[in-house]
This record gives sequence, C-alpha cells and structure tokens, in this order.
Amino acid sequence: MRHAVPIILAQVARSRLVALSKGRRVSVRVNERAKIVLLASEGFENIEIASRLGITRQKVGRWRDRYADSGLRGIEQDAPRPGRNRSIDEATIKEVVRKTLEEKPDNATH
Repeated sequence: MRHAVPIILAQVARSRLVALSKGRRVSVRVNERAKIVLLASEGFENIEIASRLGITRQKVGRWRDRYADSGLRGIEQDAPRPGRNRSIDEATIKEVVRKTLEEKPDNATH
C-alpha cells in the first residue's frame, strides 16, 4: 500500500496557505489546493481530506504530491497542458504584428 507524502510546513508557508485558503480574491482552485495542503500538514490521510472537502482522494493525492515537489509555486499555477501544435510559425506571427503596427495599407486607413 502506498503511503501519502508527509507535508511539513514552515511558518511562512503555513501563513501564506492560510491566506490563500481564506482569501476572497483567490481563485476557487487555489483556495481548494491550499486547504488540501493545510489538512495534509495536520496529518490527515487523503481519504479523510477528500471527504471533508467533497472531492476525490485522487485529486487530494495529486495536489499533495505537487506541493511536495514544487512548493507554493506548484499549487498556485496550473501545469501546462498538451494542445494542438501551432499552424502558423513564429516568424509569420512576428511579420503580421510588424506590418500591423508599422505599415499603412494603400487602400485603407487606420
């Protein structure tokens, strides 16, 4: 059986997480992640945290592990997700922006 990563918080990190978990101008996602980490630091297991917050234990485990790996930065930012490759290369984008900002079309005005 796999055991959850123990979370030990320094006072600075704990105060920042408390602020994130209680802040009104914090996104709901970050608020939830901060609560997960705070409960984990109090020694609760993933299943207990999940039932308290009304989420899955897998989600709790994901954010516990992410905090253990990357700290506060790991829970404040979403991980990059895969997506479709660009259909226009960087040089073409730069050229379009340059033309838009620097050139005046013959048949139109800005």
